[in-house]
Amino acid sequence: MGRKTFESLGKPLPNRVNIVLSRHPGRLQRDFPEVFGGAWVGRGKTHLPERPHQFELPKLGGAAAVDLRIIKDVMKLDPASSPLEFFIAGGEQVYEQTLPFCSDLYLTVVKREVAGDAVFPPFEDKFDLVETLRDEPEFKILHYRHRSLLP
Repeated sequence: MGRKTFESLGKPLPNRVNIVLSRHPGRLQRDFPEVFGGAWVGRGKTHLPERPHQFELPKLGGAAAVDLRIIKDVMKLDPASSPLEFFIAGGEQVYEQTLPFCSDLYLTVVKREVAGDAVFPPFEDKFDLVETLRDEPEFKILHYRHRSLLP
């Protein structure tokens, strides 16, 4: 997730490893020492190992701060080489940069007008709806798959 998304949550999401992307990861460590104090903080390409799942990642529910500029390098790696599944949790800039590399899209559509200035980037030209996972009065969850992966 991006820095602004993390700051809006105020803490790491539970039961998962949280990687927070920022142009200035050291600031996250400074501003949130209880979260990032002992966590790995990467700055730039030189810290990107050949396989990102070999980072010394924090334990479940913990967080690490990573330089935003390495997204494209991480996303170029073969997903089959990693035992991890990566989920992108926002915000707008992170979605925009990572969407071209995603195989699946799980989109929650909130069925009401919400104030805000961030929007999800266009994706309909590259993804097809596979199924509706949930359809509740307040929201629905849709599963899309990248067209290049459809049979």
